[in-house]
Amino acid sequence: MDAEVTVDGVTFVAGVTEKITVADENVYNINLGLVEHKNFDLSLTQKVSNITVQNPTGTATYPYDTNFAKRDLIGRYVQQTTIVVEYTITIKNEGEVDGYAKRIVDYLPSNLKFNAELNKDWYTSEDGAIYNSSLSNIKIAPGETKEVKLYLTKNLLESDLGTPITNTAEIYEDYNELGLKDIDSTPANKVTGEDDMASADVILSVRTGSETVLFIGLTIAILAIIGTGAYFIYKKVLRKI
Repeated sequence: MDAEVTVDGVTFVAGVTEKITVADENVYNINLGLVEHKNFDLSLTQKVSNITVQNPTGTATYPYDTNFAKRDLIGRYVQQTTIVVEYTITIKNEGEVDGYAKRIVDYLPSNLKFNAELNKDWYTSEDGAIYNSSLSNIKIAPGETKEVKLYLTKNLLESDLGTPITNTAEIYEDYNELGLKDIDSTPANKVTGEDDMASADVILSVRTGSETVLFIGLTIAILAIIGTGAYFIYKKVLRKI
């Protein structure tokens, strides 16, 4: 049974038994009721899944699976370009008890825009962040993962080129039926290095045209080789006919 126990002046609740007397024989029928202590641990990771680019030439979607995505754009259309970045945020139960990610927060960067029409499961708050509660009632078993999607948009300016756009998300509120705290992170504390928070970067640049220059150079070289070969064939063979 549970009872208050005082040791060295400190009182706390502990499991105690009735008095057990062991005299001249062993006692086998005593169950202390000890159980192994289990831990609670939810982690969050974030990746760029797709970047959709829309400009006067049309719309194209480029797949990714990384937390650092680079996209080259056509220079003359930069200020007529809109991008949509699809992020995949993954919650994994790395602990030993069932858990819930009651709320996920995304600390929306100032250089990206949130569109409610694209994000039915997300909502804005007065603090400038956006929140997702779609996993609130979904049990995540040990070893299991759950995903949520987030779509953020950007109308480009020249000043956006070359500078990483960093998006950060975190578990804002968690829960488990045993009332355990996460063993290695604290929800909503914005501490870098804890495994319940992660960032993903997008960097945009202008296509330099080096591929075109290389193609032209190769074409000239090939034509030169063909021309030289034709000259020697004419000089060494055809002139003797």
